[in-house]
Amino acid sequence: MTHHETTVLLPACVFRDWNPIVASAPEAAVAAVLAGFVFAGIVVTLSTRTKRHGAAAQALKLLFAAFLGLAVTSYLFANDAGEQTCRRADTLVVVAGGPLGTFSVIMLAALTWLVAAYQTELKDVLKLLRRLIYVSGAFVVLLLCVSSQSYVSAELGKHGPIKLAVISSLIYGVGILGIGLGFLFLLRQQWKRLDRALSALGWKRAAPESQEVDWSARVDRSFYAALSYLGLAGVWAAIVIGIPRSMYRPIHPAFVYVNALVALLAPIPVFVFAALALARHQADDMPKARQAKLAAASDGEGAASEVGRGPAPSRAAPERATRGRRRSNGSRT
Repeated sequence: MTHHETTVLLPACVFRDWNPIVASAPEAAVAAVLAGFVFAGIVVTLSTRTKRHGAAAQALKLLFAAFLGLAVTSYLFANDAGEQTCRRADTLVVVAGGPLGTFSVIMLAALTWLVAAYQTELKDVLKLLRRLIYVSGAFVVLLLCVSSQSYVSAELGKHGPIKLAVISSLIYGVGILGIGLGFLFLLRQQWKRLDRALSALGWKRAAPESQEVDWSARVDRSFYAALSYLGLAGVWAAIVIGIPRSMYRPIHPAFVYVNALVALLAPIPVFVFAALALARHQADDMPKARQAKLAAASDGEGAASEVGRGPAPSRAAPERATRGRRRSNGSRT
């Protein structure tokens, strides 16, 4: 495509510092490659046997959601690559950018359950993987902030009804607040250990034992939250695509602000549910009372088995019986 054809086809994007239409094709390829990896994980999980079927089932739930989300995201970016209205393409890139980062985090969350299902002894690796997902989620939120702020700046610049500095501060403030809450959630386990240490020293009253966590329900909530977000993103993308080209010239400022805020705020609940659904070691969050009951039950079963067997027969007993018979026979003769 010559420069003259590009200018005729894309008059609004040629003179920008960043062209969303040109960037959509490689982003569609990235989403498609990630979807292919997820599909391969689904096939391996279904074809490989494991003793922990429950953990493998939780991994499959998240893998199904990640595959569908990344496949739809790839389609949205591919559709944007053929767009001829630059402002519509810019809006669609912002809408599709959220699902790309969100379902990548869902894919990593499924990886924790795969580790728990097939490598039960890798407890330390599972902890490091959870921390990596927390950092990845914070990085995705930061990228969403940059995408939303760049979108507002490119479409409205300094001519919007609200100052660009105010909008930028609001966007990055929401992102920093979300990252801060994520790190507080990451330190939650450390606070629990501190409470236990203070309780052991007698400086603090011991907290009552919590009930056992229902991990299946947590994964289900994460699954439905991801699907709900995907449905919202799909409907919003359909609205963006269906708006006539004439309505993008000029674009309404309220439409720009709503797009930026939706692209930034909508994935946050999905991140929260995904963080709550991350796999942990089997005994990490099990209450101490539950652990004591399981240990007592195992000890009781061992003692019962020993009682059922009875004392082991002595090797000397048959010999003594034989000697006694010989003596009795001799006395009779």
